[in-house]
Amino acid sequence: MSKEIAIYSALAGIEKINPRDTICVVIDVLRASTTILCLMENGLEYVQVVSTVDEALRLKMPNVVLIGERGDEPLEGFEFDNSPYLISQQNWDGKKAVLTTTNGTRAIAAVQDCKQVVIAGFRNIDSVVGYIQNNTGSVAIVPIGNKGHPRLEDDLCAEAMHERLLGLPVDWEDIRKSIWDERSPKFDSRGKFYKKDIELALTINATSIIPVLETGLILRKTIWDVPAF
Repeated sequence: MSKEIAIYSALAGIEKINPRDTICVVIDVLRASTTILCLMENGLEYVQVVSTVDEALRLKMPNVVLIGERGDEPLEGFEFDNSPYLISQQNWDGKKAVLTTTNGTRAIAAVQDCKQVVIAGFRNIDSVVGYIQNNTGSVAIVPIGNKGHPRLEDDLCAEAMHERLLGLPVDWEDIRKSIWDERSPKFDSRGKFYKKDIELALTINATSIIPVLETGLILRKTIWDVPAF
C-alpha cells in the first residue's frame, strides 16, 4: 500500500505528525484497548473517556458507570477497575460508561486532534487494518506503553499491524508466547483475574468492532465486517 505509516512507541515523536491528515491508531493491549472492546462487544454503544479521576467523578450519576484505575489499582468511587474479564461478564446494553486509565485514556486525549482516532488491540487488529486501508491519509500507530516507556505487548501489536498493512504474514503464536513469557511472573501479584485479562487481550481477531473517537472524547462503536485479507 502507498500510505505513509509510522510507529510512535510510547508517544515518542508524536509531535511530528500532521493531525489534519493522519489516522491515529491507539494501542493499549493491557488493558484499556481490550477493556473498551469488551465493553462494546457486550452491548455498549459509546464510551466517554477522560484524562483524570476528578473528571470521571464529576460525571458520576445513577445511570453512569465509572471504570478506571491508576497504577493498576482500583479507584475509590468507581464501580469497576480496568479489567477486561470483569467487564466481559456484564451486560452493557443501554448503559453509559466513563473510563479513565493510567495510560490509555490520557494517550487518546493527547492525539484527539488527529483526522481520525481509532482504538486497536489484538482482538480487532485485522478489522482496523481493513478500516485504515479504506480511508485516506497517513497512519500513525501509537503503542502507548507505560508512563513514557515502551511495553512489549503494545509494540508487538503495532509491529503486527504494520506488517498486515504491508500484506506480510504474522506469526501470532510467537507473539502470544513472547507476551505470556514476559507477563507470567506477574500473575500472582496482579489479582485473580489478571491471567483472564491477558487471555482476552491476546485473542486474535475476536471482533470486528472498531472504537472511533468523536468530538468530546467519546468513542463510538463501529463495525467493520469486511476482512482485511
